[in-house]
Amino acid sequence: MPNFPRRVLLVALGTTPALLTVTLAAIRKELPDEMPTEIHVVTTGRGAECARAAFLVPGAGILGRFYRDYGLNAAEFGDDHIHVIAGRDGREIGDIRTNEESALAADFITELVRRFCSDPKSSLHVSIVGGRKSMGLLLGAAMTFYGRDQDRISHVLSLDETHSDTHPYPTPEELEENPGAVSLGEIPFLRLRPILPAPLLDERHRFSEIVAASEERITNPPKASLFRDRAGRLCLKAEGVAVKPEKRALGLYAWLLLRAKLGRPTPVSFGGIALEDFLLERLQFVQVLEEFLSPKSAESAWKQYVGVTRDRGRAILRRLSSRAGLGKDRWCREFLGALTEDERKSETRVAGSFQSKLSSLRNRFNSRLEEDLSGAVPDVTHRRAEPYRIASSGQKDDCVYGIALSPGSIDLPDDLLALLSPASGSASRHWKGA
Repeated sequence: MPNFPRRVLLVALGTTPALLTVTLAAIRKELPDEMPTEIHVVTTGRGAECARAAFLVPGAGILGRFYRDYGLNAAEFGDDHIHVIAGRDGREIGDIRTNEESALAADFITELVRRFCSDPKSSLHVSIVGGRKSMGLLLGAAMTFYGRDQDRISHVLSLDETHSDTHPYPTPEELEENPGAVSLGEIPFLRLRPILPAPLLDERHRFSEIVAASEERITNPPKASLFRDRAGRLCLKAEGVAVKPEKRALGLYAWLLLRAKLGRPTPVSFGGIALEDFLLERLQFVQVLEEFLSPKSAESAWKQYVGVTRDRGRAILRRLSSRAGLGKDRWCREFLGALTEDERKSETRVAGSFQSKLSSLRNRFNSRLEEDLSGAVPDVTHRRAEPYRIASSGQKDDCVYGIALSPGSIDLPDDLLALLSPASGSASRHWKGA
């Protein structure tokens, strides 16, 4: 994990403040490079009194003693780092005993975690070592909403369960003699931040509102919808936002959406696949692309991706579609055999550059996707476009392209689905409309 310049430790405490120094000892032992640069405590009014008495007494605080014993520079900590749970009117609560106090604690803790996670130059380490059990649960829930890759949740496991002001942490000598005296138990957690609506990340909201919004996003995951407008033109919406890439880039995206919707292999790679499969992929791609292009541009696309004119390609497809019983290999040989020598040379040439052409279209689509989505709602997560992006991995001929959307998250018009839907009754017809 990268070492961030601002490393925040947020600890839930009740009436046993020594749990903070035990936590620091565990971090020092197991994550020495992640010692916090600042410490924050979340507690109740009663817990705050205990924390001030334990940490802020000049010359006698157990926190200062810990840093001296371990020979470390002290993290930032003062009275303003003790966050006492309060209502919206600012009135502090002495303890968490009623439903109303639990709701106040939920809103307060969630907002505290949201603020710490809004600084991209920081990491947040949340310890649920102390305080009411509900405080630990709420801290974990808040981290599920707002936690980033660099953030963590932990609990301290200690052989000594009776920490007090007289023995508030294991000393370096005690740890050297008995390394198992204290250990840090990291708790994995689900990160929902990438799917939350941007306003929930950028503004204060009640805990119940965030729970409801999270459930909504899980129940109704990101969805891409390709539809025809009143003029019959194919348009794309991602997360309900209109995305308007150039037509060829949109055609590539529609082709990948079709593959995903129909359960075809995706991600798709063209490196090392049989020549017959490669020809079929390009023929299907250019047929989908035609749905987005003018006749003149469609003619150009056929030459660019297949190497023949549109009329020649379609005439061969019509002739082959009438031949029953052709297997895939024979079908492709027949298609290539129908080409003139110049057409075969052109087909070989464009096949070699197909990957680089797709790579360019992919980059242009993703750039426009991010621009349109962030223009509609500010993208404070920097991940809002991720579910919709055309992903790629690998280099050159081994490059793999795909999208992360599930079939149920893709809406497509029936006439477009028919282009790649399996045809019945003839092995030679590899898609409808051929």
